Amino acid sequence: MESTARSSSELDPLVAGLALCWFLASAVLDLYAVWIAFGGLGLVLGLTIAPITFVIAPFYAALVHGFWWPLVVEYGGLVVLGILAWVTERMQC
Repeated sequence: MESTARSSSELDPLVAGLALCWFLASAVLDLYAVWIAFGGLGLVLGLTIAPITFVIAPFYAALVHGFWWPLVVEYGGLVVLGILAWVTERMQC
């Protein structure tokens, strides 16, 4: 009888692909939130000072401008991908 379950090593590229998509989506939304708040100069500074852009900008956009998507995508996606990585790591063949 052949097993149809995927092994953890087969799901690693899936998790890596989802992580890449999550990173790109959160980066675009964070940079968009910085652009809304501070304009083009803020965008240039946001690319230069990346930790502020990716940690503080989602909270700032949510609380000041009511633009919740960067916060939802960045931290919600982090939680979902963390759970998915934990599940695939513990899967048995």
